[in-house]
Amino acid sequence: MTATAIPGSAPLAALAPAQSVPDALARADGGPADGGTEPALVDLRGLSVSFTGRHRVDAVKGLSLTIRPGQAVALVGESGSGKSVTARTLVGLTGADAVVTADRFRVAGRDALTLSEHQWRQLRGGAVGFVLQDALTALDPLRTVQQEIGEVLRTHRVTPRRQIGQRVLQLLRDVGVDDPEFRAKQYAHQLSGGLRQRALIASGLAGQPDLLVVDEPTTALDVTIQAQILALLRSYRERGTAMLVISHDLAVVSQLADYVIVMNDGQAVEEGPTEQVLTQPTQPYTRDLLAAIPSRASRGRRLSHERIDLAAAAELAAPVRIDQADDPRFYSVESDGLSVQPVLQASAVTKFFPLPGGRGRRRAVADVSLSLFPGQKLGIVGESGSGKSTLARVLLGLLAPDQGEVQVAGESWATPDRATWRRLRRQIQFISQDSIGSFDPRYTVAEIIAEPIRGLIGPELAEDRVRRLLGVVGLPERVLGVSPRLLSGGQAQRVAICRALALRPTVIICDEPVSALDVSIQAQVLDLLNELNSATGTALAFISHDLGVVHHLVDQVIVMNNGFVVEQGDVEEVFGQPSHPYTQSLIRAIPQLPTHRQREIE
Repeated sequence: MTATAIPGSAPLAALAPAQSVPDALARADGGPADGGTEPALVDLRGLSVSFTGRHRVDAVKGLSLTIRPGQAVALVGESGSGKSVTARTLVGLTGADAVVTADRFRVAGRDALTLSEHQWRQLRGGAVGFVLQDALTALDPLRTVQQEIGEVLRTHRVTPRRQIGQRVLQLLRDVGVDDPEFRAKQYAHQLSGGLRQRALIASGLAGQPDLLVVDEPTTALDVTIQAQILALLRSYRERGTAMLVISHDLAVVSQLADYVIVMNDGQAVEEGPTEQVLTQPTQPYTRDLLAAIPSRASRGRRLSHERIDLAAAAELAAPVRIDQADDPRFYSVESDGLSVQPVLQASAVTKFFPLPGGRGRRRAVADVSLSLFPGQKLGIVGESGSGKSTLARVLLGLLAPDQGEVQVAGESWATPDRATWRRLRRQIQFISQDSIGSFDPRYTVAEIIAEPIRGLIGPELAEDRVRRLLGVVGLPERVLGVSPRLLSGGQAQRVAICRALALRPTVIICDEPVSALDVSIQAQVLDLLNELNSATGTALAFISHDLGVVHHLVDQVIVMNNGFVVEQGDVEEVFGQPSHPYTQSLIRAIPQLPTHRQREIE
């Protein structure tokens, strides 16, 4: 048989031998699926994808799968396992340097190996919907949400022109967007991460596709909106929409997919019906993925096999300019002797933002007070738009509160003394969700980490400190000269942790630092943060919509809703016996793995 190339691809290599892989609802013994009389919307046999840049990379190796109407297949595995490359191949977006080969490659009844780019554009958005993980880059920054979704409706003639506006609003309501009339007029950069992701999902559903390819569709969503999106996607499945789901969240996979393919290094290493794979995994790789999921049950144990040098971490913890052990600002004298003062304190903080068009003001943070002590781990949870990230920016001194005060080590951010402000800035650092986006793309890894300390301790000491920090977080020295664009998600977060630790802060604020990572890399980063906290005494304020991650990591938690703190206290008490109806609704919305999962992996 002769291999055929997707138009626009590089010349094709020889065909890889096709694997014998069952259809999407196959029996556990690998035989053909029962029934399956409807034509398959995805029919792949022996798919291989390579990239021929400076170094050849074999991203997918001999993958086979079938998806029929109303069925959902999930691809799971670590970053770099080939999941997203498979998804992009199914919609003709592998890129010009891709080499694509297959024994059979049919999508929505078309021979995908013979489609021109024009034919692919006709297929995408109509018969095949595609929802990318990174909504900020997927949405056009020059178009409003209304224009973005409306283009799909116009291009594929799904809705009469005079009804497009109303249909856009209905799609936004379906995916849980509040005030859709207002949000439809906004641009992507004006939306929170969760709202951007919901707008992107609405765009993917607008063309009423027969096949929906979703790559991490709920990564940026809080648990209640995630539950709403999962219910919406299930309703589309019930109407006959086929789905390929890429997700590192195995609980989400268990709620949505019939069949799971576990990928590692471009190959399928285990597959079968979802419940079977998640409750009775046969491969060590799958078992490790399941064991790495953070939850209440994992609290107090490590999630990964990787360990850090705790002695080296403790050695790097002493402040550059301030010795906390002798600094009286960290202590206060009370009737019973010496007591530790908070390293970060917010008192009745309130923050407003003006609404477009002079419509008034929106209260993003309302009368929030909190105290963070040395070595403490505080979780901040709530839905998208609850005020978590705005509170983080206020705590960091990036936004001035309209009311209230924030103090770092007993001193206010509001001080007019520039020298004091700079000293406080060194004591509180930040790790964001999008680490690569926070790096200067012109800098190497070494320059990114050294930038904040070179002027304080000199270039030679800074270089030595950077190398030692890399060792603490488990990165090889060869990444020092690498551009951040070439880092994986896990590597980028480790570099961000190095940069945050470089100034030896007393507080690190982490805003969704693991939400975009696959489960095994997430486990390594959580173990790293936990052990650095233990070794250095650096306090953590950890913001996340993933309640399992928060329950695993933190000691104390505050729950935010519409800018207010509605509940706070010990994480075991708040999550174990929530008293506020809002907290109870968050707990109920957490997707659960099949009940036998924990027993099977222990």
